[in-house]
Amino acid sequence: MRRHLTILLLLATFFEVYQIVASPPTRFHRYNLRWNGRSGAINLMRVPAPQFSGMPILPMRLNYPWSQYGRWLPVAGSRPTVPVFPWSPTNALANITYSTNRAVLPDTLRVLFLGNSLTSGHNMPRVLTTMSQKGKQKIRASQRTVGGYTLENHFADVKSRTNIAHTVPDPLIATNRFSWHCVILQEQSQIPVYAWQRMTNSVVRLNGAIQAARTQAALFMPQSRPDPIFSEADFLNRSEGGYNLAGRTINAPVVPVGRAWQICEARHPRIQLRGRDGYHPTAHGAYLTACMFYAYLTWQSPLGLSNGGLHQVNEQDAVTLQRIAWEVFASRRSGIPH
Repeated sequence: MRRHLTILLLLATFFEVYQIVASPPTRFHRYNLRWNGRSGAINLMRVPAPQFSGMPILPMRLNYPWSQYGRWLPVAGSRPTVPVFPWSPTNALANITYSTNRAVLPDTLRVLFLGNSLTSGHNMPRVLTTMSQKGKQKIRASQRTVGGYTLENHFADVKSRTNIAHTVPDPLIATNRFSWHCVILQEQSQIPVYAWQRMTNSVVRLNGAIQAARTQAALFMPQSRPDPIFSEADFLNRSEGGYNLAGRTINAPVVPVGRAWQICEARHPRIQLRGRDGYHPTAHGAYLTACMFYAYLTWQSPLGLSNGGLHQVNEQDAVTLQRIAWEVFASRRSGIPH
């Protein structure tokens, strides 16, 4: 009796699969995945247009990454996984790329910085990684930085583009690979002021490689610098205008690190953010930059985090810089979206 029931179930399943795969294109069926929380299964729904009302035709459990071809049906297994949407610059649903049985927001955000010495000063990405270990959301920041590099140089550099396309395996599902959650771009400091169109073109070209890697871009607006033509305030205003234009062009957020520096230098002149050359960061400057990125990446306050391994930053200065970073983030009400 059990054998007969098994044969009937297999025949019924084969008939339903045949209906899905062999349906003529003129019927314009739409297939949706719906999660059944009680049974722990995913129902594949067939929704005929234009009624948009479906019946579950194949209750099944998925344990294989969703195929980009859209018609391969995975084999049932013991580990159910739910297709999720990757990070997107907007809140609109993006294309399904990976499957996971964990929460949509990962345990650790993987971030890549592309820039020059303004990013790598005092190893700011490592400071961000270290300080985030005491927070609610962990960050693992990597960098591809070369002194004096522009974004145009990064686009022409094979190593930079290889870093953008880098993926890591999923420790739970061997067939999955994860890309960066965000790639943060930092331009040479004078180009947004004097050659903003050149910066926009470089950002657009790099964004093509970033989208091909199925991740999103964000822009790092650094601090101002001494200039023979513009004052530091005018230089920062023009730099922000160039970054905002590039950000709107590719629909990417801008992290206004330069504004946080401006506020700190006006309120707390005793805290030295700049080195001897007047624009490269000291340990305090690198820490303030890391606090800004923690707030914009996690949407959480950096208050209470460690000094990120920078022993030059005492507890009092760390709290001051943390508050400034959170103030800038909260006042602008913007961040890098999940």
